[in-house]
Amino acid sequence: IIRRYITTTTNLFNKYFNPYFTHSALYIGKDELFEAMGATELPQDEIQITKLSESYWLNPDMEDFFIIRPKNYHGKLNEIIFNLRNIANDPEYRFGPIEEGRKTVSCSDVILKYLIDEKIITDLLKKPDIITPDYLFWIIENDKTNFEVVGYNINQKQELLNK
Repeated sequence: IIRRYITTTTNLFNKYFNPYFTHSALYIGKDELFEAMGATELPQDEIQITKLSESYWLNPDMEDFFIIRPKNYHGKLNEIIFNLRNIANDPEYRFGPIEEGRKTVSCSDVILKYLIDEKIITDLLKKPDIITPDYLFWIIENDKTNFEVVGYNINQKQELLNK
């Protein structure tokens, strides 16, 4: 799931990087999402598994979001979910770009890492140093063979304000 939604957590990211999308998460089933959210009151809560039904992903003022699903993944997501659960359950993990030897992940780079590791994404061009939700969306949207958009919300009010 990839979205644009300005919150106190994403405001700084939005201000300095000016992305279109501000956050991504991976739906792992049974009403659960893996999220690397960054600034929270408790550092051990920066990476967590949350209930989709209780999350702010369903707020009516959400600007834009896309739900994208891999095609033909044949159980590969089970390994991804296992790894993401381990990260979320490890209180030493913190929000930040993935770096060798450090327990850091951000919302988009960890999703991209495991999609590559499980060979769901096989053709990676122009990989930047910092993986943003925009880049994750671009990679997935340009791979029609392996991914499909299964849901979205485009805030028409926002589109009108931009005209």
